Amino acid sequence: MMSVELMLNAVNLNLVAFDVWLRDTLHAGQALTLFTITIAAAEIGIGLAIVLLVYRNRGSSDIDRLRDTADSGGPDPDTDPDGAAAAAAADGTQQAPEQKAEAAA
Repeated sequence: MMSVELMLNAVNLNLVAFDVWLRDTLHAGQALTLFTITIAAAEIGIGLAIVLLVYRNRGSSDIDRLRDTADSGGPDPDTDPDGAAAAAAADGTQQAPEQKAEAAA
């Protein structure tokens, strides 16, 4: 979100600078700057609401402990540190539990 804030501040600077440079009688650049500041304030409000919602639901806002928003494409480092299960699933060599019992018998 910080990168969006930086971009909005750069837009504000350009709008005010070109408004002064062009000597616009309506001061349209400064008026658009006020709208941009409003959008930036709304963005901060939404970001804060998301963080508070996560804290209320999970009891912590620690990003490292949140697994609901993580990508599910790779193996879980907590349960499978070497990724052997993911490699076996990709190769198609992983057997169902019934097949393992029949192979052992």
